[in-house]
Amino acid sequence: MSRSPLPSIELINRITGATRGIGSRMALALSKAGADIILVQRNTTNTTTKETIEQAGGKADIVVCDLASKEDVAKLIPHVTGELKRTLDIVVNCGMSPS
Repeated sequence: MSRSPLPSIELINRITGATRGIGSRMALALSKAGADIILVQRNTTNTTTKETIEQAGGKADIVVCDLASKEDVAKLIPHVTGELKRTLDIVVNCGMSPS
């Protein structure tokens, strides 16, 4: 995957639900357009999207956060903007299985 010829812009996107499906495709497309990607995942067992982005020359990090946990969600933005020292755009792609 080659990087986009679009003008260089400083974009960092946080994407939830990016381990597969639409979320993964959004992460790959945004990376190709030049954005650095923060993948928000419940755990780090699936690193396929991160590895694909990096193999194509992009930058991706995984931040563990369970979006069903109010405590995890409350810590997410301060962690990304504080500890990782990143500003970001947010793409929310959440899916739920029917009960």
